[in-house]
Amino acid sequence: NYHNLVIIYGNIGSLYLDINQYQNARTYLEKAINIIDTINIEDHYLVSIFINAGILYMHLENYKKANLFLNLAIEKSNGNKEYLTTIYLNLSNLNVETKDYEKALFYSKKSLELAKTTDRIDNIASTYKNIGQVYNKLGDYKLAISYLKKAFEISKENKILRYITDILEELKYAYHKSNDYKNAFLTDEKLIMYND
Repeated sequence: NYHNLVIIYGNIGSLYLDINQYQNARTYLEKAINIIDTINIEDHYLVSIFINAGILYMHLENYKKANLFLNLAIEKSNGNKEYLTTIYLNLSNLNVETKDYEKALFYSKKSLELAKTTDRIDNIASTYKNIGQVYNKLGDYKLAISYLKKAFEISKENKILRYITDILEELKYAYHKSNDYKNAFLTDEKLIMYND
């Protein structure tokens, strides 16, 4: 059954992606995508495969292919807000990688708008984090601090630990660039605490 094979290959590719084994992830995701292309499967699970392929190609620095797969994910999402939140967040990441910060900000804000309409608190925290990172890149440290504080509070309150160290690193950077060394130091102390 080709449908099950696509799911199995997609899952294996996703697992390899999670542990940063990009060549293995590529092998399995491409197997899944080749089957999809051959027999034209229509399934919501395809969105996850295309998102993962987009993330994979971002890590491999093939930004054109990353963009292609993320846009295919949009097409297949059927307007699903949780999928679109994730896709826009990854399009934001992609545009940060290509240094198109205005476009990154556009996708981050689009992601935040959708994330607020879902039950996925982790997506809201992640989106606030992304917006803060983009404002850091743009040199608007006041706005970066505002968004990063929101991301930190949401992550802390909801025990979403996977984002906290990244948020604190970005927050420390923003305070430092703002010459607010006291808060940079306090943030660094929090960072040490969360890393222990």
